[in-house]
Amino acid sequence: MKIELTFTTSLLGTVASDPAVFKEYLAKDPSEVHDLPDVVAGESEQEERPKLPPTCFYRHEGKPVLRDYQIKGFFKDAAGMLRRVPDTRSSKEKAYKKAIDGLVFVEPRYLPLELAGPMTLVSRPLRAQTAKGERIAIAYSEEAPAGTKVWFHLVLLDTRLRPWIEELLNYGHYRGLGQWRNSGQGSFNWAESS
Repeated sequence: MKIELTFTTSLLGTVASDPAVFKEYLAKDPSEVHDLPDVVAGESEQEERPKLPPTCFYRHEGKPVLRDYQIKGFFKDAAGMLRRVPDTRSSKEKAYKKAIDGLVFVEPRYLPLELAGPMTLVSRPLRAQTAKGERIAIAYSEEAPAGTKVWFHLVLLDTRLRPWIEELLNYGHYRGLGQWRNSGQGSFNWAESS
């Protein structure tokens, strides 16, 4: 299946842009650090820079990209939520994470974003309920505008999974990809392209 996603709301980056933070806490392979943009030094269109590094998009050959595992992560999240809805295909999938990991593959590894306009930086509150009460912090993220598109191939090793994968893609209209997706950021519509 060749899939086209069109984001109906802005898509926020998810990767720590500080190379030291990325290398210490996130990178499985230290060579991945080269995929980070120099956001704080001025790659974003925004004039004012936050004091803390924002979350950003990976870069491949200088262009913002999603990674294949982010799409698979979306499928797992969507399947986990739709399992709670009676009479969905997801409610009938017993080992859904295992099925996605072993039978659904996204190609290529780097998925270039076709931006619908300039990227910006957006700030948003982060709220947490802790033992000491509610905590609020401000987070910054690189933001790709609504209308941004991405294409990828889905390889299904079991073609009977196709209706289930379509159900998961439909869920992207409500809860999408990236940071702050619970607020509706990163929502998308999808189509199969030739």
